[in-house]
Amino acid sequence: MPELPEVETTVRQLKNAVVGKTLRGFWTDWAKYVKPMSAKAFGKAVVGRKILNVSRRGKNILFSLSGGPPASGPEAGEAGKTMLIHQKLTGHLLVGKWKLRRRKQVPVRNGAMRDRVNTYIHLLFDLNGKQLALSDLRKFGKVRLYSSSEVDKAPDLALGPDPLIMSYDEFTRVLKKRKTRIKALLLDQTAIAGIGNIYSDEILWLAKVHPLKS
Repeated sequence: MPELPEVETTVRQLKNAVVGKTLRGFWTDWAKYVKPMSAKAFGKAVVGRKILNVSRRGKNILFSLSGGPPASGPEAGEAGKTMLIHQKLTGHLLVGKWKLRRRKQVPVRNGAMRDRVNTYIHLLFDLNGKQLALSDLRKFGKVRLYSSSEVDKAPDLALGPDPLIMSYDEFTRVLKKRKTRIKALLLDQTAIAGIGNIYSDEILWLAKVHPLKS
């Protein structure tokens, strides 16, 4: 699963690639990604919006979207939205170009996009001249849409402090509050956001702390 460093790298790359682009279309062959919304309702809610920013909270990637398109309809003039994407166990976001052939998204050019790990495209957004896609072998990814004014209250973002910005004092307060094994604490996203199995092991190895120590 992508953890904080991988997700942070993805966010920095996406900022350069998609900020300022408008969502022109939406496709998925796995509607469970956007539950409880239907795929049709989700597409209608995001198409026509511009990507204003890309940021991260824990392992979640947040796309700040503009207000609704100016055309008439229920979305017209609507307030800004925030789209949350969690890549989960096997997902990773890609920017490129694909064509739908026999119900499967196929890259239009040879190269890295044809590597097996990049061929499990189950979610795709059309942008200005390019596409943003999720390759996800196990299809565990999650996509949610929130009003930007309410996103801080979203259950998916009920997270602890970010280890890249938390102070030493904050870290010690977290340790004192939780009476549990240190590895379990590092994995608890409500305590510290963004650390998973890989980096919790690396952290404890470097610190010479046994993972079962309380």
